Amino acid sequence: MKSTRTVRVLVLGAAVAVGAAAAGLAYAQPAHGGRGHRVIEGRGGPGGPGIPFRQLDLTEDQRTQMKQIADQQKAGLQAAGEKVRAARKALHDVETTVPFDEATVRARFSEVSAAEAEVVVLRGRLHAQMFQVLTPDQQTKAQQLKAQREQRMAERSQRVRERRDQRLQQRQQQQQQPPQGAPAPREL
Repeated sequence: MKSTRTVRVLVLGAAVAVGAAAAGLAYAQPAHGGRGHRVIEGRGGPGGPGIPFRQLDLTEDQRTQMKQIADQQKAGLQAAGEKVRAARKALHDVETTVPFDEATVRARFSEVSAAEAEVVVLRGRLHAQMFQVLTPDQQTKAQQLKAQREQRMAERSQRVRERRDQRLQQRQQQQQQPPQGAPAPREL
């Protein structure tokens, strides 16, 4: 039973990672150097996870193809998103009921997992279709830009951890020092 749970957690984690990467596909490159526009509903944004369209010098034909692909997938993604929301609500409703019913909670959790997996599959399909519209040079550049973005995110995360650790050390040092103007403790 524990190995099944571990597999579920790993699969869900992988699904979330793939979904986050594919979520950025929701944006297309602007036509004339202006601001971009959303192609499909979803998370992400300019420079968000996925393909950085603005930096790939897409042709007008490529932009049109990307929009057509996104339009074809939009309804399916919206329906799948609604299923996820409904499944999460059902899970929340049963996990807070009294008396607690573990079997029902597990069943609702399985429904959430299945709904989220469907979203990941649809986003992955969308990503693959859009990626095929790119030229080999654009695909290479997209992969390089993604690697650079991931490196920046890792560096930012490291800086945040370092600042947090510094603040923690400062607090600990302040707690160990007696307040100013207070008499020094006497030794017995």
